[in-house]
Amino acid sequence: MQPSTAKDSSQRVLAVTKDVWEKLCSYYRPGPVLSSTAACKQCLKRKRELEQRRLHEQEKVQNDDSKKDTVWYLISTHWVTQWKNFVQNNQPKTGRGTWLGVLPPGEVSNKTLLDDEGRPRKNLKIALHYRGINKKVWDFFMETYGGGPAIIRRSLDIYEKEIQSK
Repeated sequence: MQPSTAKDSSQRVLAVTKDVWEKLCSYYRPGPVLSSTAACKQCLKRKRELEQRRLHEQEKVQNDDSKKDTVWYLISTHWVTQWKNFVQNNQPKTGRGTWLGVLPPGEVSNKTLLDDEGRPRKNLKIALHYRGINKKVWDFFMETYGGGPAIIRRSLDIYEKEIQSK
């Protein structure tokens, strides 16, 4: 069973005898002995905080995303996908998951959309490489995650003339 698909900690650990433990320690570096598989209070608190944060961020963006604006803030689709995986807690189907679920993405990074001189890279496609969000959602992402740089346009065309930040 993959650890990320286990419903609780009893499915992620295997109790072994002291003899087996000592044999494993002779082959591998010794690790801590677990006397309980129950989650500690700090871990449970952190998990609840992440669940509340996911809900808050998802609701905030859904509410603010519907607001009309005169300009678009273009943002990396890769970063948006990471953020969506976090708020929807979409654990990977393969590989290792985490007991806390999907962790928040790092800073917003639009650097992959721009060349060394700050101009859009060639052949970028809407939805595939970037998406448009309004100023309210952009400001929320900047306040929460930081990063950038801001790419502001009057339309969803990244090659359109740049608009200066207000």
